[in-house]
Amino acid sequence: MFASGTIPLDCVIVGIDEPFKNPETGRLKVYPNPARDILHVTIPEQLKTEANNPVFNLTTVYHQWHSAILEIYDLYGRKVLSKEVLQSEKEIAVDVSAWSRGMYVVRLDYNRQTVGSGKVMVE
Repeated sequence: MFASGTIPLDCVIVGIDEPFKNPETGRLKVYPNPARDILHVTIPEQLKTEANNPVFNLTTVYHQWHSAILEIYDLYGRKVLSKEVLQSEKEIAVDVSAWSRGMYVVRLDYNRQTVGSGKVMVE
């Protein structure tokens, strides 16, 4: 069987170094900041982990992943939200209208490692 010489139109081709050339594709985005009613969390297309030690630095980019865990913590370290997100989910809307005013930390975990984070103020 031979591979086709055409590329499907719904296919996105990126180089192996795409997350380094265009870091926005691997960045977790949290807005609006400050948030009052609804907080929007944009899930990155690729997930990136970095391990730094005295001998070498290792960066792993996951172009294909099934699910990750979105967690939000208050500044006392209490988890106020934990939600599984799929790679197909581009944006998550979180109702923060009943949350206490203050700063919150948003974290995206994959394979027990943080692959994205952000801070948001809730008014």
